[in-house]
Amino acid sequence: MLNKNLLTFSAFLHDILNPITGAKIILRQLIDGSYGHTLEDIKPVLEAILQTNDRVSYLVENQRNQISDNFILSINQASIRKFNLCNFLQTLHFEYSPLAKCHSLKLHYETHTPLTHGAEVIADTVSLGRMLSNLIQNAIKYTDRGHVFLRLLNQGDDLVIEIEDTGRGIESEELPNIFLPFYRAHTQSFGSGLGLYVAMMIAKAHGLQLLVDSSVGQGTKFTIIFPYRVNHPYGLNGKILSKDEPKNNALLKQCQALE
Repeated sequence: MLNKNLLTFSAFLHDILNPITGAKIILRQLIDGSYGHTLEDIKPVLEAILQTNDRVSYLVENQRNQISDNFILSINQASIRKFNLCNFLQTLHFEYSPLAKCHSLKLHYETHTPLTHGAEVIADTVSLGRMLSNLIQNAIKYTDRGHVFLRLLNQGDDLVIEIEDTGRGIESEELPNIFLPFYRAHTQSFGSGLGLYVAMMIAKAHGLQLLVDSSVGQGTKFTIIFPYRVNHPYGLNGKILSKDEPKNNALLKQCQALE
């Protein structure tokens, strides 16, 4: 049986490496003058680095205080917010575009508007960012040439995020195993094999669907589905919010009023 503490700590190491790598690339490009030379030019870049630092700080603090399955599931009451998913994805696009550029790739962000029921969601912002960062970084890592696409769209009434690449792809017989801990597909020659497992655990904890479609030599598409609920924001519902957490009181009352 897999040691749960080892799995948790391995997931922690995996997830702090991603943002640190991205921040290192951005800092190098700042030094080289790639973003300009005035404070006005580089301020958005510095804000992206600050967001990266916040995410790493949260992961380190969480690991220090709690080693349990909840770290992998990553529903942290203090991080639950109602926010605009379109703006959230734009920030991630900005943060990971330098990493794509470093790999001679282009990271695209597309919003298929109008979105039928808007883009407001309730989620643990840190863990959702963690899940999306894993998927975006994997797409960049395993794409040798071409493009990576980050999309927000509707499928019927559901709100959907797509992360698609023109990379190596995954063998069809391997697809059922890619969300298992420490599993690496044959086309993925490096990495810990934990990123997709963590992504699936976070999706399940939020009540989301995480699907994959892939063809060898053509690329891979991950689809994250936020199911639609009548008169209720996408994402977590009020029953998951703790009444003992003061930051959630107003949000909890709003959710209960909609149910």
